[in-house]
Amino acid sequence: MAIKLRSGIRLEGEEQIAKNLKGFITETESAAGNILEEGAEILKKEAQGRAPGPTGRKSGKYPHPPGTLQDSIDIGWVYHGKGKVGIKVGIAENEYFKQEDKFYARFVEFGTKKMLAQPFMRPTLVTSRAKVRKLIIESLKKELGFE
Repeated sequence: MAIKLRSGIRLEGEEQIAKNLKGFITETESAAGNILEEGAEILKKEAQGRAPGPTGRKSGKYPHPPGTLQDSIDIGWVYHGKGKVGIKVGIAENEYFKQEDKFYARFVEFGTKKMLAQPFMRPTLVTSRAKVRKLIIESLKKELGFE
């Protein structure tokens, strides 16, 4: 059986075409995951540089060692689903930021009634977006043989 495209081109061997496309998509998703990890590394370093750093003192009800917030910024797993590939950069669970309390980092980002905001993730995204986008586009072009 043949597939006829709008352009008038006839494709024969649709099973083979489907198999090849599936392989191409799998390879592309794998390459995209590696490329996203490179982009995520840029965001991680930028966010760590912007996060409030060590003050040299411990304070508050749950004093953490200086630099804990910066050290907690990490890259998550590459995920695939519904034709999309993604990766997350944010606060990772560690000995100081447990699953139930790592949300306190958002108070630093957005502030509270008693504390001014010290945004570090949002400015990182704004300033690094173009650099990461360029890296992803150039790397994908190279990987797919368009360059």
